[in-house]
Amino acid sequence: MKKLPISTLIASILIINNIIGFFVYKTIDNNNINILDDKLRTISEKKFWSHAYKTEKQTIDDYLLILNELITDRMLIINPKYTKPTFFENYVLYFVSMYLGKYEWYTTSKAIRMGGGFCSQHAFVLNNILNEQSISSRILALSGHVVNEVKIENKWIVVDPTYNVIFYHSLCELESDPELVYQIYIKAGRPEKEAKKWKTIYQSSGNNWHFMSSKIYGLKIYLVEKVSLYIIWIIPFFLLALNVFRANTRFAPHSFSNRKIFLY
Repeated sequence: MKKLPISTLIASILIINNIIGFFVYKTIDNNNINILDDKLRTISEKKFWSHAYKTEKQTIDDYLLILNELITDRMLIINPKYTKPTFFENYVLYFVSMYLGKYEWYTTSKAIRMGGGFCSQHAFVLNNILNEQSISSRILALSGHVVNEVKIENKWIVVDPTYNVIFYHSLCELESDPELVYQIYIKAGRPEKEAKKWKTIYQSSGNNWHFMSSKIYGLKIYLVEKVSLYIIWIIPFFLLALNVFRANTRFAPHSFSNRKIFLY
């Protein structure tokens, strides 16, 4: 029995692996022992997408309330060291995440399907969905927390999709009135100790950074992720094409040399 070339064998394994990845991928559910959330998930992936985009009848204020709540209800809070993609899901990102020791998706559909992450993962989802609809949004990185800023009626307001909080105040206003931060988080049902922590974080203006989008926030990993979505398929098909090319190159001279030329 003729052995398959090693390149063909590797290509076949990778293609099968990618197909399995459509069905085997990392998900975070309410039973995960590593979740840090005190509020369990209440909506499915399907229900999230059925309400995720703004309708013509909705005002931007009403829509932002809905989207923020959807993200909070769908995305559980969990350390990104537990949200690394599986080898089947994306073997390139699997090795990247093993090297980093953690991973957060920049692709919105992947993040929602997985259903969990730290505050930055929540912020990526909100930012991506809003920007996709040409609603101005940016990432706001605080010292120990990541939230969003959304532009409504020419004013940037702070939004925290991790805890379903909309401040309706600018960052400058929150920095100058940290007690307001405390009161809003308390009203949202957060523990007093945690609300005091957010109060301190927002108050420290020297380490608050603005990023125009999630892709800018983590540009290198974003680019690696986008390229990997294609590379995982390009590699196996390149190996197959290479094997076909080698086979044709090997047999072409041999077949030509065996031909008999008759002159009449």
